[in-house]
Amino acid sequence: MLLTLRDYLEKIKFAGEVRCNESMRLHTSFRTGGPADLYTRPAGVEELKRLAKTAAQMGLPRLLLGSGANVLAADAGI
Repeated sequence: MLLTLRDYLEKIKFAGEVRCNESMRLHTSFRTGGPADLYTRPAGVEELKRLAKTAAQMGLPRLLLGSGANVLAADAGI
């Protein structure tokens, strides 16, 4: 499943950040949280829309984090 998403990101020339097993501690104001299987940071709104649509079509769970303020992420990960 992850390879398929990577192939898609290459195909659409995804300009944002993509990281595997990214610690959510780096992205929350309370500095809590374990690894996210896949962390993306789209370069803009249109890229976010394409990414969200594709993830939905692939049946992948999604979590829009925003700036990460007042968020507690589980240490077990996402």
